[in-house]
Amino acid sequence: MICVLRIDEFLKLSEEEQFKSIWKDGTHIDTIIKTNSKLILYSLYKFYVQLTYDRKRNRIIDKEVFNEGKLLDPFIENIEL
Repeated sequence: MICVLRIDEFLKLSEEEQFKSIWKDGTHIDTIIKTNSKLILYSLYKFYVQLTYDRKRNRIIDKEVFNEGKLLDPFIENIEL
């Protein structure tokens, strides 16, 4: 049986469990490379996760979880419809 989490259930998971879910069940949508960082967008269940990766420090520095909105805007131009 496949477990599908709602966004509120995902947010209640520990940081470690959230990342396990992203790596196991997430679908990579796109990556935007900036000078010092990368924005990496995943589709996970019925919502999105944006990871901000610091290229100099070689680590993830931020995680945003959302259903829709402005965080999708930078990725829209790269998505083929």
